[in-house]
Amino acid sequence: MDQPHSPAVLLAGAHYPAQDVRLRPYEYNTQLLSARAHFGNALCECRRPALKLQIRERAGKLHLAAWPGQGRAHAFHCPFYSERDHQTTSVEGFAPGSDGRLRLKYVAPLTATGKSQREEKLQPTPGRARMWALLHHLWMGSGLNRWYPGWRRDWGLTRHVLLREAAEIEIEDTTLDRILYVPRVFTEKSKNDIEKEWQSFVRPLTVDSRGQSLVRSAFVLGVVRTLTQAKTGYHVTLQQHAASIFLPDGICRQLAQRSRRGWSESLLKKERPEDKQARVVVMLRVQSYPNGALVAVDGVMMRTTKSLIPSNTDQEDALANALQAAGTQFSRPLAFDQRHGDLPTFVLRQADGSESFFTDMYCIPLSTPRHSINHLRLVYCERAYEAGHDIWIWDRHEGSTIPKIPSPNANADR
Repeated sequence: MDQPHSPAVLLAGAHYPAQDVRLRPYEYNTQLLSARAHFGNALCECRRPALKLQIRERAGKLHLAAWPGQGRAHAFHCPFYSERDHQTTSVEGFAPGSDGRLRLKYVAPLTATGKSQREEKLQPTPGRARMWALLHHLWMGSGLNRWYPGWRRDWGLTRHVLLREAAEIEIEDTTLDRILYVPRVFTEKSKNDIEKEWQSFVRPLTVDSRGQSLVRSAFVLGVVRTLTQAKTGYHVTLQQHAASIFLPDGICRQLAQRSRRGWSESLLKKERPEDKQARVVVMLRVQSYPNGALVAVDGVMMRTTKSLIPSNTDQEDALANALQAAGTQFSRPLAFDQRHGDLPTFVLRQADGSESFFTDMYCIPLSTPRHSINHLRLVYCERAYEAGHDIWIWDRHEGSTIPKIPSPNANADR
């Protein structure tokens, strides 16, 4: 997800690449200490005038973060840009926490008795967030729902930004990154280190495993590699990871109902040509059997493009690929729920000097009943105009060819 023209950060009177400071703050500890002591903050020069950055400390280490409430004020390609302040704090189950973090009230306790011995039938609980909200927050807060010309997105960087965002979420008496396992990129050289990390993650779950008076749970997040049917459920394996996780029948039914696109894509993976395959991100809350084997008690599956941009259909994949090829800036709005609703498929961002113009882009699939299309178009247009955005629609009933993509430069289309 590297960008070619990263803005600069001003630390104690000197300029440094914002991307480097954001991803590797430990290399700038001396500068961060000096800036905190003499100025109290840093400055990001992605905008004029420059925007303040917080110098925060976690576990004895310093790092930079967007000033509270200003994440969305940064340039779209800036590593400190975030829609988190703009959206997530209004989502049920999220609230401001300590030291600028978010406080998450999850729908179920992480350590419990009784019902946690088997997969749970979790019901919506006022004031508490479910798994879709958590996964969508992680994706949005990490910038994985956005694309900027020149970005490259590999799993190593994806893992890094996800865990960085997880560290900003408080859940019960810890932060999410401490109870979330995201597989590292596998190499033979790192094989032993990866196994040690995995055992370190599994060990507390094994101590408080099923059959004990207390049963502990944690989270696993990755990309589905295989989904294999068993006698009473399925086994799922993740890319970059060897161990499988058991999905009991009840969880499978839940995934088929609440994550139907991701579930269907996982089942059809072997039958689809490689160039037509989407990726499926799975997030599971897991418990352990006494022998260390993990079983899911809650979970969601999110279908994405090969670049890990959330997408529901092949049509949306094609549009995302076309937008990337055209060198545009765009984002995927997220609903923090299983339904995308009337949100745009993508929002295109066009630049004109310091100004930005937006176009709401909608895909209408062939499965949409013809009698409802005019109503949908009216709803989409009203929503776009209320937001001050232009509107662009690709109705598959009118053809399989993607309509003309607006230019990245606003002046070219105006």
